[in-house]
Amino acid sequence: MFFRSSPSFQQPLGNFSLTAVCFGTFQSFSYPGVLVKRFMRFLRQNQYVLLFLAVLVFSSVMVVRQFLANQSAHSERREDLILLQERGDTKTSAWLYQRLIQELPELSERSLVEDLARTALLVDPKKPELENLVWKYYVSVKKELQRRAEHRIDHVVAKAQKE
Repeated sequence: MFFRSSPSFQQPLGNFSLTAVCFGTFQSFSYPGVLVKRFMRFLRQNQYVLLFLAVLVFSSVMVVRQFLANQSAHSERREDLILLQERGDTKTSAWLYQRLIQELPELSERSLVEDLARTALLVDPKKPELENLVWKYYVSVKKELQRRAEHRIDHVVAKAQKE
């Protein structure tokens, strides 16, 4: 089979068509048509794999989006607690405090450190203020971080003794 390219003068952009000489007969086909056929065949042959990859990418994006939304919602609740405590709205701030306390075990260490740093700016860590909910939240976050650190250290010690 012998191929030769000839310029097509019908289109000003210089689209080339391929002419094949095969056993004395001429068959003409263009590059875009062949590429479209190959692409469509690829899609048909791999449709389930491509659909699986599309669903996988979509679900990964949604998981990351939900994680970021949850993290920003927690930061907003913390800031709302601080503002409500400053205004003196005890009932709403007590409800928000309870909600934040219930979230502590599921929070990441990064969020806990951010909460500790933010509340440490507002309260005196050495002076107990039992009626201040921001101080109570500060103490709770500090205890949660200490508990996690002890748990982590116990694992390191156990692993070191094992080896």
